[in-house]
Amino acid sequence: MSSYYKLFFVILLLLSLRSSFAQLALETKQKYPQDYFRSPLDIPLLLSGTFGELRPNHFHGGIDIKTQKREGLNVYAAADGYVSRINVSGKGYGNALYITHPNGYVSVYAHLKSFNWAIKKFLRERQYAEQKNEIDIQVSPDLLPVSKGGIIALSGNSGGSQAPHLHFEIRDAATEETINPLLFGFNIIDNIAPRIQGTLLYTFDSEDHPLSRQKITPIKFTDNNETALPLIFVNSPYIAVAVASQDALNNSDGNNGIYSLMVQKDEATYFTYEMERFRYSHTRCIHAHMDYQYYETGGSRYHRIFRLPGDMLEAYRNEVNRGIIILNESEISTIAITSDDAHGNKVRVGFRVKYNGANNNWSPPSYDKILFWDESNQFYQDDIQCDFGTGLFYEDVLFRHSTIPSSNNTIYSDIHLVHKDEVPVHTYFDIALRAKNIPMGNEEKAIIIYEDESGKKLNKGGTWDGVFIRGKAREFGTFYIMIDEKAPVITPMNVGGGKAISNNAILSWKIQDNLSGINSFNLYIDNAWHVLEYDSKTNKVWHTLTGTLSSGTHTILLVVKDERNNVSEYKSNIQVI
Repeated sequence: MSSYYKLFFVILLLLSLRSSFAQLALETKQKYPQDYFRSPLDIPLLLSGTFGELRPNHFHGGIDIKTQKREGLNVYAAADGYVSRINVSGKGYGNALYITHPNGYVSVYAHLKSFNWAIKKFLRERQYAEQKNEIDIQVSPDLLPVSKGGIIALSGNSGGSQAPHLHFEIRDAATEETINPLLFGFNIIDNIAPRIQGTLLYTFDSEDHPLSRQKITPIKFTDNNETALPLIFVNSPYIAVAVASQDALNNSDGNNGIYSLMVQKDEATYFTYEMERFRYSHTRCIHAHMDYQYYETGGSRYHRIFRLPGDMLEAYRNEVNRGIIILNESEISTIAITSDDAHGNKVRVGFRVKYNGANNNWSPPSYDKILFWDESNQFYQDDIQCDFGTGLFYEDVLFRHSTIPSSNNTIYSDIHLVHKDEVPVHTYFDIALRAKNIPMGNEEKAIIIYEDESGKKLNKGGTWDGVFIRGKAREFGTFYIMIDEKAPVITPMNVGGGKAISNNAILSWKIQDNLSGINSFNLYIDNAWHVLEYDSKTNKVWHTLTGTLSSGTHTILLVVKDERNNVSEYKSNIQVI
């Protein structure tokens, strides 16, 4: 075949690939209504986060819409429907609303500052009736109807939000899966292709045992550069790839998540990842989808374009051998990686690879026990018991355990090194540590501590059975027993000393706990319970007076309890003018 015909064939192939991707994106979008939902804000939709982004412990479940670096913008119902859920928390989504629509979808609005009058009135009635500050309410369809474009809330920075923005989702009401909002036709300008910042090349033996991981530098495809792609020699015919890929949007700074990835060998597709929707029960599968060990040991977040055997994520398509590519000895193969966004912009890079015929057998490290990914597992010794149910691991774990005697008189067990913290665990397992020298009467104050690599201590619970303290964990690493007998600390911010205040003032405190964590906080004014708002980022609680207190002296009592039932109280008088 002449070089002219070769070039013509390559151009046709690339045009066909582009057309196929465009058709696939069009077919996916046609599943969803394109003009049913309006924007939840009345400012241009500029995003600081997109659907499916790789976050530390989850896939991002919606889009983050910028609110001009401020709070208090009107938030509008995206379509007709009714408020079906109200969630108030000092963590996570903070103040959040869920609206069910007659077309089978639910829209979600999170990190809100406040709700409209009707919603707030309903919320306060339930909070006072149940005497709960943090509350999750399921609402009947006939109680809080909303109209498309009606104001439902003000934007904010509540919960786990690190800066003012609106987190917006669209969910399937039947399955509760969250769906990529960018598939619903919102007016977001994007003609910028994703970037591929790094590529990892893996080799395996014939039974999928990992042999090596190396960082390589592929180059972009052009119409006629295939023979100029870098040539990589590998010592095994079984390979797979991962990429660090991010997207950018017009008029939005920062890096956002990509929509799909595809890997091909000699134009044959081996694996496709498409972030159209996912189940929240699968969101921790991010630890299988990305190279968790590489990230935990200082690397970037890389998308695997192959699947670990225990990865339950339903975002994978066109799987051939789970994405593990088999090379033919002595032949040079072309590997192509395509990354695209939800608006059809894409980048395609590649390299050539050749198996050099070397014999590189897998040598297992030393281990105490194999924890099989598709079985229930146990690990019992005299001073530790671990019960691992099914569905905890994404691949077999060559488990190791060791102990270090503690010389710290505040630790009441050996220090247990339970495998390695760079190996992920999908959900909770039962862990029990043998207690040593707990002072009599303090058994109920004992908790299992997980200490992360930064030295932060996290409470994993504690139930005393006479020998062991029993808790739950969903990570490997360092565990030991401590006692929490210190009550939380309450610091008044603008209350105390009989200070004169108006009848619409905001009363606020900081509340902090040294070990087991805040469990509850309750405010009483003249012995009557009153609602408190909470922000875990600042450890702040506050109550806004509503103008109903009479002028004169009133008593204030704030009661804060930690997870081990240690209690602090703050008492004071206020002078209302």
